[in-house]
Amino acid sequence: MSADRSPTPLDTALTGGRTLIEASAGSGKTRAITTLVARLVVEQGLELDSILVVTFTKPATAELRNRIRKTLKAIQDAIGSAGDADDDQASELLERWEEIEKLDEECIRARIDLALLDIDRANILTIHGFCQRALKEFAFETGFPFGFEVSGDGAGIVESVVRDIWQRNFRDSSRIFANHVAKKKFMPAELAKWFGSLRAKLFRDVRGVPDQPVEPPEAENACRSVLESALATWREHGEEFRQIMLDTTALNKTSYPLAKIDNQLEWITAILAGGVLPAEIDELAKCARYLGAKSTSGKCRKGHQLPENPMFEAFDELADACAALSESFEAWFRHIRRQLVEEAGDDIRRLIRTERRLGYDDLLIEMRDALARESAGPRLAENIRRRFPVALIDEFQDTDPTQERIFSSIYGNREVSGGEDRPDQSSALYIVGDPKQSIYQFRGADIFAYLSAQQGTDSSLQLGHNWRSVPGLVDAVNAMFDAPLAFTIPEIGFTPAMPGRDDETRLKIDGEASSPFTFWLADDQPNNGSATALVADETANDVVRLLDLARAGKAMLGERLLRASDIAVLVSTRAQGREIAKALRGRGGKSVEIDDSNVFETREAEQVHRLLLAVANPGRQDYRRAALTGDLFGLDSGQLLALSEDDESWNRWAQQFMEWRDYWRSRGVGAMLRTIVGAEGGAGNLLRYADGPRRLTNLYHLTELLQEAETENRHSPAGILAWLKRRLEGQAGTKEGEEDAFTLRLDNDEDLVRILTIHKSKGLEFPIVYLPFAWYGRQIGIRSDEPVSFHVRDGNQFPAILDLNPDDSSRNAQSMEDFGESVRRLYVALTRARDRCVVAWTRIASGRNKELPPLAWLMHGNERGVEMLGGLEGGSMPASDSATPDAVAEAHAGIQADFRNKSREDFRADVAAVANKCPQAIEIREIGNVAPALAQQAEKLPDLGCREFSRATRRIRQMTSFTALSADHAAASPAHRFSEPGAPDHDEAEGDVDAESGEREIQPEPPEHNAFSFPRGVQVGSCLHRIFEILDEEPNREVDQVCGEQLARAGIEAKWRSAARSMVENTLETELREPGQGGFRLAEIDKRLTELEFFFPVSGLRRSGLGELLERNGYPDLLNGGHDKQTIDGYLRGFIDLTFEHEGRWYVLDYKSNWLGNQAEDYEPERLGRAMRQHRYQLQYLIYLLALHRYLRTRLPDYDYERHIGGAFYLFLRGMDPADGMTRGVWFDRPSEQCIEALDDFMGGGGS
Repeated sequence: MSADRSPTPLDTALTGGRTLIEASAGSGKTRAITTLVARLVVEQGLELDSILVVTFTKPATAELRNRIRKTLKAIQDAIGSAGDADDDQASELLERWEEIEKLDEECIRARIDLALLDIDRANILTIHGFCQRALKEFAFETGFPFGFEVSGDGAGIVESVVRDIWQRNFRDSSRIFANHVAKKKFMPAELAKWFGSLRAKLFRDVRGVPDQPVEPPEAENACRSVLESALATWREHGEEFRQIMLDTTALNKTSYPLAKIDNQLEWITAILAGGVLPAEIDELAKCARYLGAKSTSGKCRKGHQLPENPMFEAFDELADACAALSESFEAWFRHIRRQLVEEAGDDIRRLIRTERRLGYDDLLIEMRDALARESAGPRLAENIRRRFPVALIDEFQDTDPTQERIFSSIYGNREVSGGEDRPDQSSALYIVGDPKQSIYQFRGADIFAYLSAQQGTDSSLQLGHNWRSVPGLVDAVNAMFDAPLAFTIPEIGFTPAMPGRDDETRLKIDGEASSPFTFWLADDQPNNGSATALVADETANDVVRLLDLARAGKAMLGERLLRASDIAVLVSTRAQGREIAKALRGRGGKSVEIDDSNVFETREAEQVHRLLLAVANPGRQDYRRAALTGDLFGLDSGQLLALSEDDESWNRWAQQFMEWRDYWRSRGVGAMLRTIVGAEGGAGNLLRYADGPRRLTNLYHLTELLQEAETENRHSPAGILAWLKRRLEGQAGTKEGEEDAFTLRLDNDEDLVRILTIHKSKGLEFPIVYLPFAWYGRQIGIRSDEPVSFHVRDGNQFPAILDLNPDDSSRNAQSMEDFGESVRRLYVALTRARDRCVVAWTRIASGRNKELPPLAWLMHGNERGVEMLGGLEGGSMPASDSATPDAVAEAHAGIQADFRNKSREDFRADVAAVANKCPQAIEIREIGNVAPALAQQAEKLPDLGCREFSRATRRIRQMTSFTALSADHAAASPAHRFSEPGAPDHDEAEGDVDAESGEREIQPEPPEHNAFSFPRGVQVGSCLHRIFEILDEEPNREVDQVCGEQLARAGIEAKWRSAARSMVENTLETELREPGQGGFRLAEIDKRLTELEFFFPVSGLRRSGLGELLERNGYPDLLNGGHDKQTIDGYLRGFIDLTFEHEGRWYVLDYKSNWLGNQAEDYEPERLGRAMRQHRYQLQYLIYLLALHRYLRTRLPDYDYERHIGGAFYLFLRGMDPADGMTRGVWFDRPSEQCIEALDDFMGGGGS
């Protein structure tokens, strides 16, 4: 068939102003651009370098330059050919120019010849390349420093500024707030990533933040007051409340089992006794809510109720206060986000001017702001127009608000002539794009920037013919999008395309009357996995069938056989692509996955990093072991285990890594990696995998990039490791063009089936396209605490709104914008095919995939939705806060609900209705139906059941610690119950238990603030330990300053600062002395190890046997009564507060904040002894001394226990006083060598 004549770029008037060229899929967009360039050169006499052509990627600029060169060359060849030109574009242009009187053949030839000579000077640039050139070329007007460097995405500068703002706001945070910050991951790196994604957006309004949010310290004080009130109530009514909860039969035992009640009571009792808000404020809220009246009254058994007690209401008030505190933290987070949006830009601007280093976004923002300046902006725009009187912007649907603002500022000038306002005729802007193909929102593209620019154009041209697809496919796509408001936004209309090709199809399948468009229709699938398996199998079967026919000479594309590379399978996710590739491999089919992933995101990148780390540090056994698990070495778990037990083989590997290190230093990282691949059979090891070519390609790609980085930056091995680590973590900026260099390469250039994402397919075309996952509804839900951005209507503009505390309306507005993009993605996918398109369609009955697929929006609209949407088309927009009208959101919700509930017959009828619009083009084929014989057979299958597991399992190696070993015997506490084996043994909740009676005491209001009345509890102990750690690491710090900082972080009021400083100073100044040795003060010790972590193996360890050994060596009753549920084979782990050396003897030391009484006498040796025994601290220091014994035995050549081990000091901080020396607050012991040797032998299995 022949195409009807419609307007083309040949008809566009080359006048001033802004012209929009809307180019639907397959309509010849690139031909339109090259035609306009040729006309501007010949008809306007413009030199090629005065025409600015902008597109959005470097490969696109190269392709566009090549196409312009080819067009000009074709015209040059056609001049004088008397109508016999081979190129129809050149012929059409020459025919047009023959009708222009001022243009003769000589003039045309001269201008085309000159343009071809100037082709390398043509300004065909990316948007970033244009801004970089303009900032340099017009430096005086832009006010930007000379000699700046463009260093990629600018992530480093953004993170630096964000980190500064974050630190200013969180520098003096309490421990409670700091814990909340960490829990919510409100950290500089995450914030910088969030802010970086918003920098190019222009927000009219930032919502969801009060002008004066409550600052965290104020909110904490309010919560602390409620806690103190609860404590006062607890002193009077707590014991009665405990008995009510433990003895009641009124509560539902499913929700309130006795063990859980006991656990919750014990935990909150420790909190109340300590009088300090815990860092885990949400856990406190949960616990208080559980014990409060609102929860318990709703869980009483029928006819029962709990006795009254003021603690029920007190716990409700405490839960509400904690919730309010958490919400105040969240409000402060929103305040910080707004501060970033409103203030960070100025800080970044100052920093990039200081460093003269810009990222890509900085280029755009600097250009936008320079054009917006009241004085210099108009002059800058005028100078750019003089330099580039005409600009053509390609792919304008992928622009963002900043880019749109730049070009509208430059080419939006107007003039008044004869009293009429009209565009300036001295310059012109041509915008080329298609809003239906705007699918790069995740990269910052904003469809509303395009629509805003559309409203400001002076003329427009719509390219109405599809030159890509056969007529039947064009008709099928037209039928598909023949729905009210198909693209959800009224400004994006759908005009049916006209076929440009006159051939029905070049695809000929012997014996098959195949329609250009086929629906594969399946019954409802139970879940995503079932649907994925079905369509992957059907796709693989059909592809293999076509290729088998081609090999038999029965599948032709024009005059040649059909090839595998003629076939593309489009997917939404990489996981879907892997399923298709797997299904093809299972049938002997070969494919290549074309992906825009970054090579540094691959498994191979991680393994190369581990390998380089081991080569750079060959002495580290853990690094070598991690490296050898890599696929490159081909070692399975059994071989790795055998290797670890074979010293000779292990030593050979150690030697090999040292040789590789030397080779790296002498020949470079690339040569070293290639040697490893060759010497260790790495290529063969990788190619054993189904995706072996992909893995090997990634490895060679990484080798190349590492070699380039080493050569260019002269990196040492440490520098290369740092360079690679930054890229693995996504923290490194990239230079222009590096994104393409880092993108995964094709792992095979053979004739293979192409598998690629819809995003990657844009701009490409294939003879045959499969779309097996059209039923997949991408999840577009938004978390309740996640900021959202959306657009609102303001006349013919669409300003953006950032809502930091969104309600349902705001979340729905963003969701609908996301859904609109999913419809546009479907349009892109359906328009990639030239000859045949196959779409799989089904519904998912259950599972996570509840979002409405875009194809359902087009084909399964209900009556009410159609009526609502039809009223919007061509009419005036109703008042709506969001750019997507409320009627669209309502229709979406209605169709979504109706789609899942349609009967099987109605579902199929909807599909048939679309097919009936062009029955000659659309075919429906059923897939996945069970054959009757198989169905009958299935009915006879016996009942199935799970196999019983009867084999004994082998115990794994365990990790234990002092806390775990003593947990069954120490006083029950949350610290014991929930501690991780080997976590630092900072003080437990026992600080609130009387050492003599073992009963928990409630703290009275202290008459004065001293060491005895200092708060108690786990957080307090950790705070004091942290103070000593900091002073060990930074001995020149002021004690008072460190105490103030750490008390604030722990949520301890400032009134205790003096008491904390006194305890710390007393501890540092008290003289310690091992009997028979010289005395010393901690402040004088130089050789020290803080928080020394240790691991050592244990074998066949039983608690009962350990208790007996301790009793034989003078430590009775430490583990008596323990239950040996099992032996322990594994490792014992711990942390020693302080390990130090004095006069050749080594000591371990532990700080204890336990409260033993309110008098100095309570910290004398007798009371200390009871506390040491009660908490099994003797076992703790015996383990510590054993670890030190083993450590020194391997480090000191002449090690001797008697000569080198001094003993253990336990310092009870509340009782320390330099005037009292070791008579109060100090416990010392030096176990015998016999005891430590016996313990050493026992831990190794000798005494079990």
